[in-house]
Amino acid sequence: MPVPDKDDVARALERLTSGPGSAPTPQPRPRAAPTPQVRVSPAVAKTTAQKPVQKALRPAAPNAAPDQSLSAAISAARPKVTEPKARRPAPGMGLRRTLIPILLTGGFLLIAMAVVRLAWNSIDNPILDLPRWVVIAMVSLGTVCWLLAGANMFAVHRSLQKAGPEPT
Repeated sequence: MPVPDKDDVARALERLTSGPGSAPTPQPRPRAAPTPQVRVSPAVAKTTAQKPVQKALRPAAPNAAPDQSLSAAISAARPKVTEPKARRPAPGMGLRRTLIPILLTGGFLLIAMAVVRLAWNSIDNPILDLPRWVVIAMVSLGTVCWLLAGANMFAVHRSLQKAGPEPT
């Protein structure tokens, strides 16, 4: 498919912006001019094929040894880059990182359901049928989940600080 030029794009935009009834009928695209074929006589082809192609010569390396002061200055100017050691995560770190969002979400849901029991007094509320001790247990378990999530976040943060920066 040929690539449209600027005039084709301008015409297409003009057709799009004009009203639906005034759209002109599409015009066929002009064909590209055929590329001319050049015929070469066999005698000319033989003479060009027999000419060897010369490779570009590479300049010879200098025989003198490089200046030692120059190489010392270049190496001193270069910053020393040390590879960071691959650190090993503490055992159980993956589990701790996984449990943080689970504990936060579970604690939020438990406390939210207990608040719904207290705030929504309607006949359509299914949580109203729960005994009061279950609601108290939901609030206390939600609080415990949040405390455990906070303790996990603190432990993960401390172990990451202790291990140093992460290698990139």
